[in-house]
Amino acid sequence: MVSGEPIEYTPGMRILILGSTLRAASGWGTYGRNSVLGLRARGHTVRALVRDSSGEPDEHGVLPEPHHLLGNPFLWFTTAWQIRRAIKDFKPDIIHILVEPYVLAMPFVRMTTKDMPPWVLSIIGTYSVSPLYLPFTRRLLCSAYRRANAFAVLSHYTQKRVSESVVERCGEACAREAQPRMTVFPLGIEDVPKVVRRQDPNCKHILFVSEIKPRKGVREIINACAEFKRTSTVPFHMHFVGNIPKSSYTDEVLKLVKNLGLETVITFHGAMDLQALHGFYEIADLCLVLGISDGHHFEGHSLVFLEGNLRGIPAIGPIESGGEEAIEDGVSGYCVDPKNPAEVAERMRWILEEHRITPEACRKWALEHSVEAQAECFEKVYEGVLQRR
Repeated sequence: MVSGEPIEYTPGMRILILGSTLRAASGWGTYGRNSVLGLRARGHTVRALVRDSSGEPDEHGVLPEPHHLLGNPFLWFTTAWQIRRAIKDFKPDIIHILVEPYVLAMPFVRMTTKDMPPWVLSIIGTYSVSPLYLPFTRRLLCSAYRRANAFAVLSHYTQKRVSESVVERCGEACAREAQPRMTVFPLGIEDVPKVVRRQDPNCKHILFVSEIKPRKGVREIINACAEFKRTSTVPFHMHFVGNIPKSSYTDEVLKLVKNLGLETVITFHGAMDLQALHGFYEIADLCLVLGISDGHHFEGHSLVFLEGNLRGIPAIGPIESGGEEAIEDGVSGYCVDPKNPAEVAERMRWILEEHRITPEACRKWALEHSVEAQAECFEKVYEGVLQRR
């Protein structure tokens, strides 16, 4: 081969995935499952190391809960041992870390692995920067931004927020080095069979799917519901589906519901399995998540918008977040200022009263975000890394 001639790679790479789970009952799980299935469909051999095994082929539940790596240095070493063991046994061409906290183990993998394969880090949201603000994890994550062979970034907004944090915590030189290795990828979502939705003729149902915490904009949603109730005659019910942690924030939003007299139109259902969640999608007329920035915590994207759109359900999400890339404003839903309840209520009326967003447009938009398109983008990132090697 002539020196400098590009190396061509064909499907058939061996890819080691590090993720939380492949169960499609959470954002991380859906992302992990779609990534693995998409890459396998393109002819690659994929092994997944996860915390919670779902029963998929060549999936190994050997990793700790990812959040625990932020506060337990011992887990950096045990996680590194599991990765090193998989490298020796599986002999991957490339490693892809889907869930950011696992990257904290990579310096210890490199230190103990002779033939270290190249590795890619997905940059999804808050956990791509939050370790930079913890004293004993900052150096490890700065090292990752210097040493990762490539980054797969969920949205342009996420790329912007991460670059700002890397400049602040790791320095401008580190940020300049990392920037050319970042590729924004289209989040893929698996299509669902078309079903007849069970719309309620007597009530409009609004769906929120996520954990109850500040950056999900729960308080802002409650204020918008109060404004909608004041300005509209349409009967509605707001369903919050997701984990309800015991926290001062949870106490605050429950008190707000009571003070605004919304107890009869708002229900907090808690975490549910996938089948139960599908039941809520069947009756929903609107998906509403108003993610906001909470310090360095931010929303890189919102899978619920695309999941709802697939079923013909319009979405309302926040400006100045990854939600702007998950919603085609005026087509699949609307992007709003979360802190402006009058604006949110107006868009709710446009959807629930005036029917300005059609189910057909929602589904068409969602189908543009295919698992295949995501896998193809990952494949190009891997090929670029291997060519540079």
